[in-house]
Amino acid sequence: MIDGGLREIFGEDARIFLKADPLAGLVAASLYVKEGTVPARVMDVWRRELVVGRRTVENSEVVFIERARAQGYTWELIAEELGIDDAERHLEDLKAALERSHPGRNPRPYRM
Repeated sequence: MIDGGLREIFGEDARIFLKADPLAGLVAASLYVKEGTVPARVMDVWRRELVVGRRTVENSEVVFIERARAQGYTWELIAEELGIDDAERHLEDLKAALERSHPGRNPRPYRM
């Protein structure tokens, strides 16, 4: 869907955007089009990529922090490594966000 939408806008030049991560490609492509000219179906896919990507990163971060703690990392070291102030609080916030954003709780953001 993303590939087709970008090809529709840029023709064969779309390949420069398609080599990137989908979200990075969408950002780069959007900087080259006039405001309001991104096809609606591309905007739908973009929105879904954001929602799924955010959930993937948050889940990965939870597992990373839990694994780091199990391997003896201190909360302070984890915070320093992740560039955050309070790793313990951050973990709680991530878990709460994952609970709120679960597709079973609110499927609308995940729809296509």
